[in-house]
Amino acid sequence: MEAQPSSIYAFKLSNPSDIGSPKVESNILAQLRTALGENRYNSIFGQDGQLEGFNQVSSISLNDATINESTLQKILRQIIDQSISIKSVEIEN
Repeated sequence: MEAQPSSIYAFKLSNPSDIGSPKVESNILAQLRTALGENRYNSIFGQDGQLEGFNQVSSISLNDATINESTLQKILRQIIDQSISIKSVEIEN
């Protein structure tokens, strides 16, 4: 199914199997970049970073509990709005 813009430009129709596609994941990574700041983000995801080339979210956990993308986005918005702050970043394999 091909994506088709609507006549009112408020939404577009697309293949339902595209939900959860890299477009959503790249939105999370963009929010993460903003929340972490450019330097910290690049030190993790950039050249020679532990997560260099990372571009997909397969699972998200917080305090050993699985959370969904919506919850992660709420947390990232709070960090961006400076309602909460990041004390440290740990990367697990």
